[in-house]
Amino acid sequence: MLRPEAIAELTNTVFFANANRAASALVDPAISGDTDIYPDETVRAAVCPAAAAAAANSVSAGAPGAPFAVWSKA
Repeated sequence: MLRPEAIAELTNTVFFANANRAASALVDPAISGDTDIYPDETVRAAVCPAAAAAAANSVSAGAPGAPFAVWSKA
């Protein structure tokens, strides 16, 4: 299921959203464009405002401007 081709095929078969961004281009446009399956940003922000705010303010660990690294080398 981690392979984009596999999860995209499953999404195209069962009409269920997946979170694999690499699979997005492989999902049928009729499914990926269906807001009942993949809600738009406005709906997602209304459903989970804290997650939307966190995503808007997040910085990947190790990226320029990141406050600290999440892991360290032993």
